Amino acid sequence: MPETGAAGDLLKSARPSLTGWYADPLAAAEAQALLDRADRRLRSRLCRGGRCFQLHVLRMICHHWLQSDSALDFRQLSALASDDSERALVELVYGQLLISGKRLPARQHLARGFSLAARQLDTVDYLLLLRRHDLLEYLTLSGSPVAAQDLRSLLNEAAVISRLRGNERRVHKSSHRDTLG
Repeated sequence: MPETGAAGDLLKSARPSLTGWYADPLAAAEAQALLDRADRRLRSRLCRGGRCFQLHVLRMICHHWLQSDSALDFRQLSALASDDSERALVELVYGQLLISGKRLPARQHLARGFSLAARQLDTVDYLLLLRRHDLLEYLTLSGSPVAAQDLRSLLNEAAVISRLRGNERRVHKSSHRDTLG
């Protein structure tokens, strides 16, 4: 089975991208197959003494799409993260999973992840993540999940809301108006 989008990239041993989108919805069969592959890679890396954090993040993603408690995975991974890159990854991915279903508190996780990632990003990646998060701010979130959407659908919806509101911009706690205009 081919790797599934950016989530499948977490199977690789290379450091994962902090600008990747890891929360496109997976069908239960895809999520289970990806979880099985992650578990096999995890056992192999543990036997060799390799880094496993991103495989645990992938397991959180799979658990989310399999309707398991990804919040528990998030709390455990937050405690296990060994540096700002790992902390940023887990915050960004969990925020993405939540915002894909328009759930609170997605924005807080995305903001925390961005803050942790910002110092590690080059200018192009920084602006990509900043613009994505700025646009996602237009989505209405709630405590109850809705049908999950992929990134393209979320950004299209947010762009429409942005246009309908005209020049009205949301006021952000840490505004980047000097960067975004």
